Amino acid sequence: MDEDQDALDLAADWADISQALRKDLGQQLHSQWIRPVQVGSFEKDTGTLELFLPTEFSANWVSERFADRLSLAWKIARPDVRHV
Repeated sequence: MDEDQDALDLAADWADISQALRKDLGQQLHSQWIRPVQVGSFEKDTGTLELFLPTEFSANWVSERFADRLSLAWKIARPDVRHV
């Protein structure tokens, strides 16, 4: 049951982060690159959160342009996240 709650908490945090990024980046960039992001697993021992995108190209594009912003947003939302 804790895993289900953790998944719900991660989804809620992602909804908040995604909404803030939409305001920051604009609707077009957000729709094309941020909205497709899916939250994967969170490894509490290492503080590592996995994020997934539908293609390797989009994952690389988002990583190159938004990795720092995504990492900071997650660290603010969940201080136990140390790596994204």
